[in-house]
Amino acid sequence: MTNNLTGKIQSIYDLTSNEAEVRDFGKDMMDLAFIEKDDVRANKLSDLGYRLSRFGELWSIKGKDITDEELQLINYGQKEINAPKNKKKLQRLKDLQKEKLEKAFIQSSPVE
Repeated sequence: MTNNLTGKIQSIYDLTSNEAEVRDFGKDMMDLAFIEKDDVRANKLSDLGYRLSRFGELWSIKGKDITDEELQLINYGQKEINAPKNKKKLQRLKDLQKEKLEKAFIQSSPVE
């Protein structure tokens, strides 16, 4: 199937922009769990974030599967992810993750 506006070929299996946004939010929730002080809340953030990061896959979480408690956790996550005090911490965490990935690829590349 082709998108008439961009001419790009799209599959029915490609993620929509909404699904990609939910997945990114799930990844941000897992990062937020890393800096969360409350262990119980951190575990719940991590678990829900993981499930949201798989949103759009065949056997993944659906919008109707989200409980009221999880909805409250999502609202908390949105507030905390956008809080100025956490933005710097989360960005630093993402930078460290990127640096580690780059280092791992450099070390695993074959030596000539």
